[in-house]
Amino acid sequence: GQAVKGVGAEDVAARDKADSKVTLVTDSKEWPLIASVKQKDAGSFQKENEISVFLPAATLDDIKKASTVRFRYSYKDGQTIDLPLNDADLAYWRGQVE
Repeated sequence: GQAVKGVGAEDVAARDKADSKVTLVTDSKEWPLIASVKQKDAGSFQKENEISVFLPAATLDDIKKASTVRFRYSYKDGQTIDLPLNDADLAYWRGQVE
């Protein structure tokens, strides 16, 4: 497996802590994962969630080959965030799993 910090996988306007159940989507394949979520103050009435995941070895080849990779997480209130990796972040992730 490989530990990868979610580049861009944080939100500053969050009030609630993100759920530790996250999903990595490589093209159309979904990988349910458990994340480590740290929350810290980011100003008045704002929190920042830092989400880190350990990627199982089975996901690494899919990340290398995928044309799109998305990272999905949610909050207890049901709000879901679906983040596509931009080209720079996808290149970074591919470099990390080589």
